[in-house]
Amino acid sequence: MPTIERFIKPELFLNYKGVSVYHVYKNDNFNDCVRKYEYTTQCKYDDEEAVFDIRELGVKKEVIDLIYAKPPFHSNEQDKLKLDKQWDEWNKIGEKKAITEVIKCAIKEKLIVMPEDVKRNTKIEL
Repeated sequence: MPTIERFIKPELFLNYKGVSVYHVYKNDNFNDCVRKYEYTTQCKYDDEEAVFDIRELGVKKEVIDLIYAKPPFHSNEQDKLKLDKQWDEWNKIGEKKAITEVIKCAIKEKLIVMPEDVKRNTKIEL
């Protein structure tokens, strides 16, 4: 059966200091889930070279450790309710907040920059 493929602009994850960072999708398929640690600064076309893994950016260790600062697993029934609540909180906002901090740090340190083709066509207001 014939199929048609078309490019869909990825969802924006973060815009910080004039740098836009977009989600990357599993198998490059918009209908599949987003990749947790991989992002891109390219939104106009599929460019594997623009994809980066935030765990490999080279930011300070204390910043990258934020994404690994997950709550502990429970070892007994008494801890279960308390730790389940901590895990719920981590899954709702903690992980996204940690990833955001890593990306912001990388932008500040110029480890993530806006692509040249976007710079030429974009007016940045500070």
